This record gives sequence, C-alpha cells and structure tokens, in this order.
Amino acid sequence: MLDCLTPHLHQAAVRVANLPPATPSSMPLSQREYDIFHWMSRGKTNWEIATILDISERTVKFHVANVIRKLNANNRTHAIVLGMHLLPPPGLVVSGP
Repeated sequence: MLDCLTPHLHQAAVRVANLPPATPSSMPLSQREYDIFHWMSRGKTNWEIATILDISERTVKFHVANVIRKLNANNRTHAIVLGMHLLPPPGLVVSGP
C-alpha cells in the first residue's frame, strides 16, 4: 500500500513546494483565527478546539471557514499546509492550554 501512496505524496509535496508563499500581510488572520489555526495545525478537531478555547463548536467552524477562505485553500488540510509559516512566533501567547 505504501508503494502505491508514495508517488502521490511526492507529487503533492512538489506541488505545495512550488506554490508562492503566503504572507500574513496578504492574508491577515485575526488573533482568534490564529488561535484556531494553531490548534488545527496540531490535529485538533473542532470539538477539541472549542473545548480548549471555551467557545462553541459552531464558532470554531466559523473561524475554520474564515481561515480556509483567507488562505485560499481547498480544505482544512490544505489550509494547514499553506499556512504553517503563519503560526505565531515562539513566545507569543496563544489562548488555551
């Protein structure tokens, strides 16, 4: 199975590597969207993010949709790949544990 997936993963990595980098100035995220993105990029579900940030799951879904739209991504995973460099720098406090 891995032999079948490897070429596809390689092609996807090459496509992503050739994309122009996103910049915070061209896609400004609100502080809350950065918080949501932080937890998205760590594999948290909407429910887990809602629990961590003490907000409703519906609010999380709203912010996730905004992140996806602002990054011009096709889906949640694509947004994470495109926006990895948008994570707050080390030392910046992110809401939640």
